[in-house]
Amino acid sequence: MSSDPILIIAPHVDDETIGCFMVLEQQKHVGNVTVMYLEELSGQRTKEARFAASVFNFTPVFSSVPIEEYKHVLIPCRQDLHPAHRRANCQYRSRATHFYSTNMEGAEFLGEEIAAKKRRALNTCYPSQIALWENDARYWMFESILERDWEVYEQFLVGDHLVRVPTRYAQEVKDWSGLEEYRGWGALKVFNHIVSMCPLGRVSLRDIGGNERFSV
Repeated sequence: MSSDPILIIAPHVDDETIGCFMVLEQQKHVGNVTVMYLEELSGQRTKEARFAASVFNFTPVFSSVPIEEYKHVLIPCRQDLHPAHRRANCQYRSRATHFYSTNMEGAEFLGEEIAAKKRRALNTCYPSQIALWENDARYWMFESILERDWEVYEQFLVGDHLVRVPTRYAQEVKDWSGLEEYRGWGALKVFNHIVSMCPLGRVSLRDIGGNERFSV
């Protein structure tokens, strides 16, 4: 992202570090990141946000900003579990250039060294949350900076299979799944065919009960 203006929209104080640690870490020498907080602005949490801003050299904002001035706008993905994150996605989706996730399930590992560095940053910047992180080891590593993780996804039925594909390919998969010739295919053949249609992002196939059969 170099020196372009970057805006991270954080529903809660600490979401910017949980979801965008590598962006903050890589850009702190540039000082071109602004974080706009939406909720949870108590005195203690605001104080923590300001301290985090000094650590990562970003500008904390506790009111609205002119979003059009930023070349990169990072918002929570719509798959995030917290309702406030989903609201933020709905509100700012039309302005977003990147999506980040604070979910812990199904995440890529950062690797031990970077994960430990992230953990230290969370403990240092947000002491009010330390008890939570100590009780949930999954907070160690649940961020990925792989490009495929910025994809927006859609989930729908293909025959008797529940598939999840990047939205950019959703219509093509839906059109194909409506054709008669795929009927009777086994789950693996359906999955392999869908993967061949989706060169970027993740693809998963579940049964009607929600049990994952295949993913890549």
